[in-house]
Amino acid sequence: MKKYEYQRIRVHFRMGFIENRLEYDYFEIIQREAAQGWRFVETFSPGVGGYGASRWVDLIFERAL
Repeated sequence: MKKYEYQRIRVHFRMGFIENRLEYDYFEIIQREAAQGWRFVETFSPGVGGYGASRWVDLIFERAL
């Protein structure tokens, strides 16, 4: 049975008056981690800010040990 290790990279939103955007381009992060053998699994974004808006997203990756 294969074993895996996991990592989480948190990317925060820059909160603005008109719009919110991520502080980094998540696709660039996914490409960078894939080049190091990590497989993108999913994005988790909890509703923890005002009006249920998220303050960050977690990018979750795995790779075989």
